[in-house]
Amino acid sequence: MFGNFPNQKPLVGDKAPDFKLEDTKGKKYKLSDFKGKKPVVLEFGALT
Repeated sequence: MFGNFPNQKPLVGDKAPDFKLEDTKGKKYKLSDFKGKKPVVLEFGALT
């Protein structure tokens, strides 16, 4: 995700940069799609 922002890594307390992710069915979402709606929770886990 931060590969798109190599010189702009957010610090604690900064607003998250807008980014795109794809769900398991291939539908793409931008973080900004959820602005003003319910909270967004991102989980980054390891599949080992």
